[in-house]
Amino acid sequence: MRNWSAGGGATEVELALKLRDYASTVGGREQLAINAFADALEVIPKTLAENAGLDTIDTLVELRSKHEQGMTTARTKCLYG
Repeated sequence: MRNWSAGGGATEVELALKLRDYASTVGGREQLAINAFADALEVIPKTLAENAGLDTIDTLVELRSKHEQGMTTARTKCLYG
């Protein structure tokens, strides 16, 4: 058995997705804080995309979509084309 961590922003996008799901169950200022933290996590895949010369919005939309479909290790394309 190999232990590994998904790279290319996959972990951060997955955590942000889970945090946003949780935030919808919480009200008030706590919900705002949780969503702000989820936004902060997504800076990492945005930065990876920008540094690779990719469109940051398209990349983040694609990553969110894949993670919502259950592809939890989907990552920024900058590493594999």
